[in-house]
This record gives sequence, structure tokens and C-alpha cells, in this order.
Amino acid sequence: MNLIRFDLGLARLPLYCLLLLACGGEVTVAPVEDAGADGAVAPVEDRAVAVLSASNDLADMVRVTWEEPSAAVTGYRVLRDGVELARVGADVRKFEDRTARAATLLAPSVEATQGTERAGIKVTWLAMGEGAVVASHVYMVVAVYGERQASASEGKRGSRTGAVTGFEISRDDGKVLTVGPGEREWLDRDAPRATFELEAATAAGEPFASAVKVGLPAQPRLVTAPAARAYRVRPLARDLRGAESAPVTGVRGVGIANEVHLQWQRSADTTPTTFSDVPGVTGLAWYDRAAPSAVRHYRARTDSEWVEPAVSTSAPASGTRWKQLAAGNNKVCGIDHEGYAWCWISGTVHRYPLKYDQIDMESTDLVCARREADHTVDCWAFGQSYTGLDVAVSSLAVGMQFVCGLRESDRRIVCATPTGTNIFTNGLPNSAEAYTSIDAGPATVCAIRARDGELDCFWPRGQHPGLFTSMGPFTGLAFDSDFPEQACAWRALPGPFQCDGALSAAPALFASPMREIRPMRNDLWGVRAADGAVWSAEYGPLTRAGEAYHGLVGAPRWQGCALDAVDRLRCWGAPFQRVPPDETYTSTVGHAANMCGIRKSDGRIDCRSSGILPATLEVTAESYRNIAGDGERIITLSATGGLRPLGFGGEPLPTLPAGTYASTTLDCALRASDGFPICWTEALRPTTPSVGFSSLVTLAYPHVACGIRRVDGKAQCWGAFGATPPLAEPLPDAVEDLMLEPEGTQFGAYLCGVRRSDHRVVCASLYAPSAPPRQPFADEALRLAGSWSAGSTTCAIRRSDHTVMCVGDRPWSTTERFSEWQEAMGCGLRENDGKHVCRGDIVPIR
Repeated sequence: MNLIRFDLGLARLPLYCLLLLACGGEVTVAPVEDAGADGAVAPVEDRAVAVLSASNDLADMVRVTWEEPSAAVTGYRVLRDGVELARVGADVRKFEDRTARAATLLAPSVEATQGTERAGIKVTWLAMGEGAVVASHVYMVVAVYGERQASASEGKRGSRTGAVTGFEISRDDGKVLTVGPGEREWLDRDAPRATFELEAATAAGEPFASAVKVGLPAQPRLVTAPAARAYRVRPLARDLRGAESAPVTGVRGVGIANEVHLQWQRSADTTPTTFSDVPGVTGLAWYDRAAPSAVRHYRARTDSEWVEPAVSTSAPASGTRWKQLAAGNNKVCGIDHEGYAWCWISGTVHRYPLKYDQIDMESTDLVCARREADHTVDCWAFGQSYTGLDVAVSSLAVGMQFVCGLRESDRRIVCATPTGTNIFTNGLPNSAEAYTSIDAGPATVCAIRARDGELDCFWPRGQHPGLFTSMGPFTGLAFDSDFPEQACAWRALPGPFQCDGALSAAPALFASPMREIRPMRNDLWGVRAADGAVWSAEYGPLTRAGEAYHGLVGAPRWQGCALDAVDRLRCWGAPFQRVPPDETYTSTVGHAANMCGIRKSDGRIDCRSSGILPATLEVTAESYRNIAGDGERIITLSATGGLRPLGFGGEPLPTLPAGTYASTTLDCALRASDGFPICWTEALRPTTPSVGFSSLVTLAYPHVACGIRRVDGKAQCWGAFGATPPLAEPLPDAVEDLMLEPEGTQFGAYLCGVRRSDHRVVCASLYAPSAPPRQPFADEALRLAGSWSAGSTTCAIRRSDHTVMCVGDRPWSTTERFSEWQEAMGCGLRENDGKHVCRGDIVPIR
């Protein structure tokens, strides 16, 4: 910038200098030696202002500041663009020009999402719309000395800022908010949502699950789509409001009906008024394991951010708590807290009208219970009711087609054959002794004598099971419910106890004292005194850490039941009604009885079983990212890429190779570094190719493995060494998922894949190149979901709505979304809530 100095007084500035100032130039005016009336010259100490500054960072003003040039100053004149703005006193060192021209803030360019964001409507504005037109001025200050004045200071340029300090967003409903200057987008989470209507809820007590099953008969129904909303955005520079953008309209994204998350609620009391969420009870159908025994009302509510909150009508139900249990072969009976007797027999639930206080049953079909009112005994068998004992008894014991008890009047044994079958070939037990306790096996009755605590045993069928010679005195005994008959007796539990036959060494098998014991067909189960854990002498712990049980009963074939701390039923090794776990998983394997999954909360393996368990029930040492298995054999892949075997049942666990892997099956894993398959199943190892794969599937019989090659996306297969090899490339096209179908037709096993080009499923024989390919599904598939056998039932997850679709001998489909499904196991992972769900009444079928 040119600096022009004129040796003229400010008052004598010509027009062209004033124009120069107005156009942004800088002018330094030198002092003029004005002559006074007598012609004298002004003194040289009338110094000009030398230090001056003008602000450019304030939105509402320009602040002009200066330093005092001399103590003789009597005032100052402030000039803007050569025109006087103000005169101020000698003690003033600043001036705030609030009339300076404001910057012009340009309107931003704004967009709003059109149904792409379910979380709301995203409003964005572009950087090109953030500029400003800034108007600047030149400021000078003239020092005044009485009637004299010094020359004007050097001119300094100042302006009101155009820097954006924020943005104002206004919505068409009147809501206005401000965001920071660095923001370029805003998500309107309050944008209008879709409205859905829920069907009427159903709720029913499941006595032998000790739960309430809740459900909706159909998926939520869309009523209205989300409404549009309009937005405007303007820039701000402190209190300066810029130009507002033109309005833009956006709309929230919406899903389909089976994407609506459902959360179940329970009323606080017996009235359908105050409701709260039940933790873990989600989805179209599930169980409330914590249902109280008093009636509560249940309803579902929508729990998706893109859905307007809605609730269903409610339905009443109550949970069942138990006082006592009895178990038999594939059946269980009990007395609930109100005193009513129930039985679960082959999937059918029976409830008996009278109230009872004791119940027992034998291994086949006979169930007997003592009436609460008069202590006589009723029995049921083969769908019929019978009179058991017509005298009052203090306790009862049921064997194969007979029932015995201790008569209340004299504590002597009384027995009967309710169904009329005369099995007492040795006659009814006849003893003049009084007894304190009684129990029965299938063909034996034993009782503890009142006078000395020793055992008396009777064999109605003339059979002698070889029970131990009594070494009492005893206070309690327990019989096995199966042959060969075995029994245990004790003086006081927890404490030493004595068992006969194969269980004679049983006490030594438990490292801790037991408060309950139960012979279980050459095994012994017990409830540990310290913590209530149920243990098997052969298999170890049957319950998870922190679970306490009581009232243990046994049945044939290692079937047993007990009550937990709040009197809910839990059974092992029996086809009794099972309730899936409330846990949320990222991946699962297994069936209704035995399953393992990777917990979503911490990545750790969590295993559940309704059968006889392995040594490992729960793995909590580290996190995992992949799991493969069939419910009996399980291979896991840790978060660090290491392999680890798990398993249910008696099969030995395989020795797995060391190294780091990307994914695994039951037979092979893919090396993380190059995708090469490393197999530990001996039949596959000699023919394993040195090829990189992105995914892998294997089949136990015949031993076959197939993978998707990294290089071209095509499937390549290999098979058991020495056997007929499978076709190396059964499928001609690139695929994105694979599945092997076991042999089921004359063409042997098949390989199915989801074709990458059109997402159609195509299947080809592994051994018969002349066999025609199959395209089992009309719909596009997201991934494959297993098969019973080739040509039988083939399943996949539908691409459009993520439901399971199955074709073949047993065609069916789900209404809920699944991220995984194992058709051979009949179970999968429900997508909306990560629950392990099995086919049956919990999976709605269409």
C-alpha cells in the first residue's frame, strides 16, 4: 500500500485526498504550523497519535484504541474514512464504532436426507455457503491541544467480522437450535416416525418351564409412513444473523415390519396399569423366566428409533412356583405353591383339581399324591385316576405299579396296587414295626425303623436286588428309579452317607459335603451343601456358578430335576419343556438341548445344556470371534486367532494346530496370513490344496471340504484320501456363500452356493457331473442355512427380509428375521435381539 504524506493541515485537505481516504487509502497528515492572531507558530510539543489499532474480529463493532502521545493532550477527534465520528476527552484511549457497516453472511447450500437415515433426518450444509462480504473502514485519531490540533494519526483499517461463529437451524414446526461453527450436519432425531399397530398380546403360564410365554400372533402392521419435515439454515457471526437458506424437505427412513424391535413389559401388580420393561424378554415371542406366581399383565411395545412408540393390548398370566417334584421316564410332576398337582407327560400338561402336599412317581406311569385335606392318597396312570391308599399316611413311596406309605395312626407300612395289577408275588409287606421314613425303587420298598434307625427292606416281586447290609442308624434314604436298583442312606446330611452296589464308593467321589443325594443309574447326583450347586459324580458340575438348587429328584436314563432358589423348575437329561437362554449372542451353534454361543456383551463363549454336560459348561477366559459345531462337537476361534475345542458328550476332543486363523469349521481352519486351509481331520489332510480361500465348509460324511477361492470367487472342493474324489469345481460361477448337503439322492452329496451375480442359489452334485443342477429357491438369498440331505429340505435366509425359507420334503418359512440358521439343528440366531431360537412354538411359521 502506498503511503502518501501531505504537508497540509487536516482542515485544509483538498477534495482528492478525501476521495483517497474514502477509497481505502491511507493518508498521514503532517502538523501545520498555524499562525495565531499575532502570527506566532504552534509549539512543536503538539505531538500526533503514533500508536493506533482498529479491530477486525468483533461482530457488532469496530474497536479503535490508541496511546497518549503527550500529557498536554486535551482531547481527541476520531475519524472514519476521513469524516469525524466523535470527540472524546483526554483520558479516553478507545472508541467503539457500532455504526460500522456489518458483514454480509451468505446463505449456505442445504440438503436433507430422503429416507436413507432411520435414526432421523440428516440436514447437511456445504462449505461454499459459509463465506461473507466484509465492509472495512479506515480509522484515524487526531490529538487536540486546546484550540490547536496535531496531525492525524496513521490510518488503520477496521471491520466487523464476517467469521462464522455458528449456524442456526430452524424447523417447520417452529423449533430453532444453534450448532457450532465447525458443524456441517445435524441429525434430527425427533423427525416424524412411522406408526405401526400391534396385535393383541397373548400370555400363558408354562408351569414346567416355570415361566410365562408371551407373544404376538403376527408382525406389527404399518399404519402410516414418516411425514416429511422442512428445514432452513443460516450462518451466525456472534449476534449477526446471516441470510437464511431456502427450505429443504427431508423424511426419516423406514424399515419393514419384521425389523421392528419388540420389548415386553409386565405390570407392577394385578391391574393392567403401571408397566415396566422385562429385561431380556424381546421379540415376537419369548419367555418371562422371572414371572411371579401372582397374576401380572403383559404387553409388547415397539423399541425401534424409527417407529413411533406403540403398545399392544395386554394379557394376564402368572408363573408357577413349586413345593415338591417327582420325575419319571420322560415325565415330571409337581405340587405348586397353591397345592395343586401337575404332570407333564409326553408334551401334555395335566392339572388335578384337588390340593396335595406330597407327590411321588415310579419310572413308567404311576403317579401318586397325598391329599392336603385328609392325607389319603390318589393315584393316576395311563390317563386314569385311582384310589391309592384310603387311610391317612404320613409319607408315601411309589414303585412299579404299587404305592406304600406310613400310616399316621401307628407309623406302620401300608401298601396297595392302585391299577389292580397284582405284583406282590411275595404278599404285601407285613411288619409290626413303626417307621420314620420310607422310599421305594421299581421293585423294592425300604423303611427306617423308629426304634433303632436301621433299615427294613421288602421285595414284593420276590426279587432281591442285593442291597447293602444296614449299618445304621439312619435318618434318611433315597432310591434310584431304574434297574439295577441302588439306594443310599445317611445319618444326617451334610455328612457321611452310605450307598450299595456300584455306588458303594460314591461318598469318596464328592470332594465336598452334600446336603442332598440321589442315585442315578450307576451315577450319583448331589446338591452341594456349601452353595446349592448340583453335581454329578461322573460328569462334575451340572449347574452354573451362582445357581443354587434344592429338592433334587431323579428318573431313569440320567434324567433329573430340582428347584432353584425361588422354586423354579430345572431339569437335565430329559425331553421336558426347555426355555432358551435370555443371553444375547453374535453367533451360536447347537440345538435345543446343547448349544454354545459368543456373547455379544463381552465376546466370551457361553454354553447351555439340558442334557448330561461335559466338563466345560462355560468358557470365560478370553473373547472369541468365530464358532463352529453341531451341538456335540464345537471348535472355537479366539479373538487373537487361536483354535480351541469344546464338546458335549463322550467324543474325544481333537488336537488342533497352533497358529493364527481367520475362520474355522469342525475339520479345517483358514490360516490368517494367506487363507490356506489347515485340516486336522485325517481323511482330508493329504488332499488339502495350497490355495487361498475366503470361506470354507466341510462335511463329516463323506469327508468333503469346499472353499471360495480368493483369486476368482469360485468354489473348489477336495475329499477323503483314497476315496472317490469330488469334482474340483462343481459350480461354474463365482459365489458368495457355500453349503454342503449330505447324500440324499442317487447323485450323492451336493454343493450349493449363492451366485454372486444374481444372489440365486444353485446346487450341483459333487460326484455326478451329468446330474442336473438344482435351483431350489425362487427368491434371492442372503446366505445359506443348512439342509437335512440333498434333495430333502434345503434352507436359506431370504435376501429381501432375512427370514428363513426352506423347500423340499418339509417346506416352511419364518416370519422373524434371522442372521444365522442351522437346519440340521433346527435352531438359529434371531437378528433383532441376538437370541438363540429353535424351531417349534417359539419360531412363528408361515
